[in-house]
Amino acid sequence: MLRPRSGVGMNRRRIGAAVSAAALATALMTAPAFADPKVSPGETATLDCGGGPMPIVVAGNGQWTPAHALNSNTVYQPVAFGGITSTYTVLDGDYAGQTGIGPSDPPATKGGKRTGQGTLECTFRIEGTFYEPNFAGNIHFVAVGTVWVKVTPA
Repeated sequence: MLRPRSGVGMNRRRIGAAVSAAALATALMTAPAFADPKVSPGETATLDCGGGPMPIVVAGNGQWTPAHALNSNTVYQPVAFGGITSTYTVLDGDYAGQTGIGPSDPPATKGGKRTGQGTLECTFRIEGTFYEPNFAGNIHFVAVGTVWVKVTPA
């Protein structure tokens, strides 16, 4: 269990809020893209639709932004998400080595569309590291979940 450092006032809720904000920002960046994306650090994720993990990039923000495969011109348009879970590990500072459960998101469906008809079920993995100034340390997080996508082949 994380305990506040004397005089700093950091507590579990603060770490959870920081992890939540980072996971949300990264999750929003992991949706697919329509055009050839300009790849920069922090905009990639891994998607597995049954053929093994493949890198994807998101060229915009938003839960329903399409994703683009890095190894082809294939586009993945999300239509629904299963639950999303995350974990975190404190890498340095007074709480180095501490782990915990991060934020989770419930299932969501775009515009009431149903999965199954013309969609492909995939799993995704997003991970990243960020510095938390109030915590005075780096935190690594991993978020995993399920997404149903419509695929536009190259």
